[in-house]
Amino acid sequence: MIISFPSIQRTKVVVTILTFCFVTLAYFVLTNHFRSKYLREERYSSPLRQAKSCDQWSCSQAMISKSGNWAHPRPELPEAAFEEWIFEHKGQVESSHQLSSEIVVFAGDEIIEMWIRHSSPSKENVPLDRYVWETSFVSNTVSFNLGIRGDRVQDLGWRLENGILGTTDEIDPVVITIMIGAHDIESGESTEVIIEEMRHMVKMITEKRSETAILLIGPLPRGDEGDESQVHWDSKRNNYFSRITAINQELSQLPQEFGDLVFYVDCSSYFLTKRRHEKLALSKHLMYDYFHLTSAGYERLSSCIHSPLHTAYVTAMSIRYS
Repeated sequence: MIISFPSIQRTKVVVTILTFCFVTLAYFVLTNHFRSKYLREERYSSPLRQAKSCDQWSCSQAMISKSGNWAHPRPELPEAAFEEWIFEHKGQVESSHQLSSEIVVFAGDEIIEMWIRHSSPSKENVPLDRYVWETSFVSNTVSFNLGIRGDRVQDLGWRLENGILGTTDEIDPVVITIMIGAHDIESGESTEVIIEEMRHMVKMITEKRSETAILLIGPLPRGDEGDESQVHWDSKRNNYFSRITAINQELSQLPQEFGDLVFYVDCSSYFLTKRRHEKLALSKHLMYDYFHLTSAGYERLSSCIHSPLHTAYVTAMSIRYS
């Protein structure tokens, strides 16, 4: 076959365009890979970044005063944002005083806060926390959400101390369900500090509400948005794996330390899927950014806590009415 000169020219143009597209794509893929790797390493190892976090509070010392009270909360917030945080806290406290004493409290960061904003796929417009009660063991129980986005252990401790566990005994929850610590881990706080603050929080609750059960939900597996390598749940590729595993191990010992009204559940297995070679990984179906939960993720969390929450509730009620 004879190829005319124009055909050859067109072929060269097509090849040139395809080559350019391939090189450009490869450049962006490789650049994004190394940029993500650099940012991930800088985020977790840079003294400047850790100093920027730690000079706001402390990553090596629990935020508890000598008198045993919690230190000033959310020091990293600008004044306007802090006023908004205080306003939200006060609103929750005021709302809690309108409830009966036989409530189940959910306390934590935005993982708890956002729970009431997701509807169950099987029952539209019903918050998942109430969906648990209405379809299981405590149809007449009121659940109350005390989640505020961005909070760390010390912030939640301050809110409890200066809120529902304050000077009044009117609010006496049957169970306080606590899920907190993700932002402590992210900010660089040591595992020892996180556990010390968790232990202090549990101690505070047991002293102020001796007939209230405590259900501790361990921190969930997580990654970083935009960093696909974080999808893997192992010590080599996920920056959170070792610390979350260690914290869950420590939290699992607290029920033995504090007695029959303290419970713990690790929901990690509910959020991990198996990939090739039986490797565990996170799923965007359950965590849309490898941290915050989807509606399906909240369904998993509800399933995980159902049994231990039932046990905690029944145990507390039996003590109250024995």
